[in-house]
Amino acid sequence: EDRISIDYKFTKYEEENHMKKLASIMLALTLVLGMSNVAFAADGTSSEAKTFTFEKRYETSAGETPATFPTETLKFSVTADEGNPDGTMITIADHTVASNPGSVVVTVPTYSKVGKWNYTVSEVAGTTQGVTYAPNSFGVQVLVAYDENDNLVATTAFTTTDGKEGKIDEIVNKYDLGNLSVKKNVSGNLASKTQKFDIDVKFTSTKEVKSAISGAADIAVNEWVKTGDVWTVTKTLSLAHKDALVTFNNIPAGVTYEVVEQSKHAGTDTNGSDPSKGYTVTYTGEKGTIAADTTGAATVNNEKGTTVDTGIGMDNLPYLLLLAAAFVGIVVFFAKRRFARVR
Repeated sequence: EDRISIDYKFTKYEEENHMKKLASIMLALTLVLGMSNVAFAADGTSSEAKTFTFEKRYETSAGETPATFPTETLKFSVTADEGNPDGTMITIADHTVASNPGSVVVTVPTYSKVGKWNYTVSEVAGTTQGVTYAPNSFGVQVLVAYDENDNLVATTAFTTTDGKEGKIDEIVNKYDLGNLSVKKNVSGNLASKTQKFDIDVKFTSTKEVKSAISGAADIAVNEWVKTGDVWTVTKTLSLAHKDALVTFNNIPAGVTYEVVEQSKHAGTDTNGSDPSKGYTVTYTGEKGTIAADTTGAATVNNEKGTTVDTGIGMDNLPYLLLLAAAFVGIVVFFAKRRFARVR
């Protein structure tokens, strides 16, 4: 019995000793893991670079969506405001307009510490005809702080800096367009009412045109020719008397125009039998500048006629002589009677 009792006590002692050792190991592991977690939270992690967008839109001066938009490339400048924690900068890549509205991408870089970064964003004015670029600047604030997982996270706010309140999520440029109509009138007894007349319509711009003109004749962007600092394009219309009014649509405001009939129609027509020439041409509204939401009106007038010989000198001369003789006779008769009374 004593022997069994001693073995039992020794076995129980070894089990308790093993349990204590196991508990010590578990405690040590817990402490190590706990220390690792504390170190991770203290060091934190840098925020990853990310992007956000703001809307870029074109509208007319009347606040409407224009019928087209310029395929231009927009540039933006970014400056860091005073008081930023360091020189970390956001960036905005050049934006090629492919739709209206469109999204401009802002890249937010990696930040390594908490804080507030403030930036001022401005659009760089371009040189596209008809566009008035946004004159105001905007503020972008990047707030870097820890999230619930102890990661550094950058959040952004896009706001105005021109005294207005509220969040700004778009930049608006004005894009104004107008139209031009051309009409043909023909008059005179020798003028042809079916003859087609060639009329040149020349457009001139001091700035580059970056949207297509449609209507009477489509004009693509690449048809404009630059000479010095001026862009020009010419389209020829073929119109007869009272043809339907033709119109060029969606011309950028500020473009000038000139309507001129080709000189071949003013050539000499000796016997009046050539329907294509011998005309005197006059114009109404043939020169002007395209204005926003208006339609310029040009009219080309052609006149061709002659005086018809009525034959009065040959056929009626004897009758005219008889009338003259009778008139003279009446005058002489009354003159004699008056003279006789006086005597």
